[in-house]
Amino acid sequence: MTKKENIRKLLDKYFEGSTSCKEEQLLRNYFTSCNIPEDLKVYKPIFEYMDEQAKEVSTTKKTSISHNIFLHYTWGAIAATLLLILGFTAYNNFNHSNNNYVIINGEKYTNVRLAQQQAQKAFDEVSFSKDDVTNDLIPEDMKEGFE
Repeated sequence: MTKKENIRKLLDKYFEGSTSCKEEQLLRNYFTSCNIPEDLKVYKPIFEYMDEQAKEVSTTKKTSISHNIFLHYTWGAIAATLLLILGFTAYNNFNHSNNNYVIINGEKYTNVRLAQQQAQKAFDEVSFSKDDVTNDLIPEDMKEGFE
């Protein structure tokens, strides 16, 4: 059987839809070559187009796989970062939940409002007037500018 007869049989098989991938590859290779008989040139555009599409799909598939791997690692890194942040936040909240306290007259208090009231009361008791500052803190030779 000659090559031309073999190609004709493959063409019949192709149009019946019963060719394998390898047989279709043979047809694409044959019709993208230079030496095609005149009576078979009508099929050349079909197989040239199929060959271009096969190459494009191959390139797209490689790009798609690398893109999917990139997305996989990116989302994994984001998830790991979020877990670390949540872990540190939970650890800090757990460790510091009982650390906020004040000691007033030897007793430990965790009530924030009570601590604020006691602090304000203490500041009021230690506040100084202008006269107190000038009399107690400024030396005698410098008092002339303040009076």
